[in-house]
Amino acid sequence: MLCLQEDSADRVIEMLKGAMAESRLGNPERLSVDIGPVIDAEAEAGIEKHIQAMRDKGRTVYQVAIANSTELKRGTYVMPTLIELESFDELQREIFGPV
Repeated sequence: MLCLQEDSADRVIEMLKGAMAESRLGNPERLSVDIGPVIDAEAEAGIEKHIQAMRDKGRTVYQVAIANSTELKRGTYVMPTLIELESFDELQREIFGPV
């Protein structure tokens, strides 16, 4: 959770989006990789379900498109995701992933 002042929020969000677009997913044993897989398929499904629930609530969701690499298809990867919330109350639990 990142709380931003309204007067700087747009600038910070744009910088976050830029960083997300440049992030590399893959095997964390490679130094060029920024984000590795989540722990298992159940965790991946739970994170994706949370992201979809936020979309369904009308929240702004920004997600970098997943690359079609063989490595990513074999793992449990979740793309970096930015969700704009109005209140802490919208979260019911901690999410362990790049959200």
